[in-house]
Amino acid sequence: MRRARPDPQLSRISRLSAAGEVLPLGRYSVEPSRHLALVLRDLVRPAGRHFFQGSLRLSFLGDTGTLQAWVVVRRGRQAIEISCQAPSEVAGSELTAFWDSSGLPGRPAVYLLNAGNRNVRYNMASGGQPGSVLVSTTIAPGERHRITPPTAETRGWVRVRHDGDPGSLIATAMVEGPKHLSGAGLVHGTVEVATEFEVVRVPLDRGQADGSAQAVVTLFNASTELNRATVTVVSAVTGQTLDEVTRSLKPREVLSLRLSPPRLAHSLDRPTVEEARVRVSAQAPGLLVAGRSVLAAGETIDHSFFPAGDAHAAGSYPVLPLEEFDVDLTLANLDPEDSQVVAQFFWDGGAYAFGPVTIPGGTSYRLSVADVVQRADPDVLGRTLPGQLPGGFLKWKVMSGSRRLLGRTEARYRDSSDAFGFNCFGCCYEVPFGTIVPDFVDFEPGQSPLFEASMGTIRAVEQWGLTRSYPAR
Repeated sequence: MRRARPDPQLSRISRLSAAGEVLPLGRYSVEPSRHLALVLRDLVRPAGRHFFQGSLRLSFLGDTGTLQAWVVVRRGRQAIEISCQAPSEVAGSELTAFWDSSGLPGRPAVYLLNAGNRNVRYNMASGGQPGSVLVSTTIAPGERHRITPPTAETRGWVRVRHDGDPGSLIATAMVEGPKHLSGAGLVHGTVEVATEFEVVRVPLDRGQADGSAQAVVTLFNASTELNRATVTVVSAVTGQTLDEVTRSLKPREVLSLRLSPPRLAHSLDRPTVEEARVRVSAQAPGLLVAGRSVLAAGETIDHSFFPAGDAHAAGSYPVLPLEEFDVDLTLANLDPEDSQVVAQFFWDGGAYAFGPVTIPGGTSYRLSVADVVQRADPDVLGRTLPGQLPGGFLKWKVMSGSRRLLGRTEARYRDSSDAFGFNCFGCCYEVPFGTIVPDFVDFEPGQSPLFEASMGTIRAVEQWGLTRSYPAR
């Protein structure tokens, strides 16, 4: 959980079994600009194994968005993140899930949770069998259903319609195996009206010239009309187009493209792994996009595609304990204009300012927290980032230039190449402020007293606090 407001937030967490039984897990206070991590298995173990599967309920006082939460699920060396959704943020009474499980040791599964206070009737229709209804049943308040589409097809889709209030039915979709988890595409409400999507970081393993490390982009034409999509692979370092392919999609068609030609791997200019961006452009609305990279060792990294219209000028993310995780921030500049960005870390007992850095137009910038610790460069106030950082908060903002950036922070367990991450979907209005230390300076004309001045912005919902401190005379 993360808190993005200037006052502590008291929250209450409950675990719901698959049958809807409620297990209170306690009340927790999340301090301003901080995050709190809980190991759910340890919390539910005393109550019995029937609480090992189910759902979570998080309640707090305050505006939606002032407290955000994620659940990270790990199986073997694979990990995926699931964003906790407020029912008020889920529009409509329909959801669509699509997948491509080819090459993955598992089957697709869709989880449904009734987050409302009354019974909800729903129907699930399969894309593999047009017009057929797989499930037609009722789900009670707090109850969770797991549905595996009965199809041998590696690619497919399902659509769920229900008679509950908007947001009363919340879903998660994934591909599950004995030691494997991978995300699947999922949309609540109506299909996307966006026609351009971006993923900020796609690792391409240059050590495998035979193409065994592959980036896969899965497209789903959710409309009833023919659509045409172009997938472009862009170098994060130079902004140069590395590969591009265009395909036509029939109505309701799921199509996967593998982007790993040998010439792409040999064109890279880093020792081991190149970070590329992938852009998907559609001729018309109704296209849904998901993706993953399959590394040579067999690990799968899921990619989050975002509409280009979600580009923003600031973001804030939790930083997990550095003893257990490697944490990276990736910023993709979607405009041809350069962007100057600053960042600041916060943790219990300290802060550290980073930058400014310039991100050339059309390129990406990757900030490795471990590299910042190792360099031990002091900021303008002489502070450094400690290597034993137990967890904290990272904020960034654009100071000048392009304000169309997409940001994502990814965390990896140190024994795995797989990553899960945190996204910021936009920025909010800013309230500038300034302070001086001491808070009162008395001097005669002609004198030049020394004092410390700090300038920054307060951001509603998403950002609070200093973005940088400047010593001044």
